[in-house]
Amino acid sequence: MGTKEECAEDMGVQPEYIYWLTMPTAKRRLASRKNPAKCTVAIKLEGVEE
Repeated sequence: MGTKEECAEDMGVQPEYIYWLTMPTAKRRLASRKNPAKCTVAIKLEGVEE
């Protein structure tokens, strides 16, 4: 849990990838995978102070 930059650093990916994971397109693509329970997902929390 953290900002997209913190999560990206922890996971070794770009912050843009974390942002993409929160988009509806990513959710649809991941849901159509063979085993969606093993996919990496991100949930954007609104109204949370940093």
